[in-house]
Amino acid sequence: MTKRIQTLNRNDYSLTVRWISGHSGVHGNEKADEEAKKAAESPTFNSALDHLPEFLRQGLPSSISAIKQAHKERTNAHWTRLWEKSPHYARMKEIDPSLLQCSFVKLVEKLPKRLIGLYMYFQTRHIALNHHLHRINRSATPSCPICPDTHETIHHFLFTCPQYDREHHILTCALRRKASSLPFLLADPKAVEHFLRYINSTGRLKPTFGDISLPPPRE
Repeated sequence: MTKRIQTLNRNDYSLTVRWISGHSGVHGNEKADEEAKKAAESPTFNSALDHLPEFLRQGLPSSISAIKQAHKERTNAHWTRLWEKSPHYARMKEIDPSLLQCSFVKLVEKLPKRLIGLYMYFQTRHIALNHHLHRINRSATPSCPICPDTHETIHHFLFTCPQYDREHHILTCALRRKASSLPFLLADPKAVEHFLRYINSTGRLKPTFGDISLPPPRE
């Protein structure tokens, strides 16, 4: 704009700049300005909080990123409330309290589908051990093949069955006390390699999953 004005001046042109109010003389616009000013300056003209939509009661975010963050938080809160009402919530929370924060996706993102399925079966307790197989009429007994007086549960298979003492010792040497934590084994990325090595070395699930190859090291 400055350069144009300078050019016009050099050519002996005269230029007059005038400011015209956009609302000048327009009754409706002037009335709107008046009401907006009242609302801004006097609390008596503001709507009561309980008359406002819920998302306006805390004030407006100050930027686009703040709006996105507020929307994300509301969405997460909504899905968390729904998840907490699920009949599966209590059981899954014991294993992975961060399930809604995509923790499972991060856990298995580099695994082949077969091993993703393995993790899903363990987390939902639908793994091919006699305790579960008996419930769906796929096994005549819920007992462990080695310990006839004990149900072959996930806990028994991973932690207490004497058949796998050697494998559990190796797991304990690698993970220390965390080797006896089911949530750690099934939901922590640091346990993936050791957990899969344990499953493979026992051979117990080979009829279902075959040989289990270890995933590439995590960066």
